[in-house]
Amino acid sequence: MFAEAGVTLDRLAGGSVESAEDAVLRAMLEKQAVTVFMELNPDERDLIQVLVIDGMTERDYAAKIGLSQKGVNKRKVMILKKLRKSVLKP
Repeated sequence: MFAEAGVTLDRLAGGSVESAEDAVLRAMLEKQAVTVFMELNPDERDLIQVLVIDGMTERDYAAKIGLSQKGVNKRKVMILKKLRKSVLKP
């Protein structure tokens, strides 16, 4: 019935069905991301949580913590470099 109408499992799932291998890799990356995130100090975690995950602007976060937007940006860039280094280490 669905096949006759041109409806596939892929279309019903919203465009793509994740393979078992992709699901395992995604789970491993999520676990690694949480581990690396928890290695940050509380101020670094807060900055990443608010700016990257919650989507607050640098300007709003700067006003909240009493820094300039440029200072917040500099911290964010340093923290993201630290995260990349942790994720890419062998």
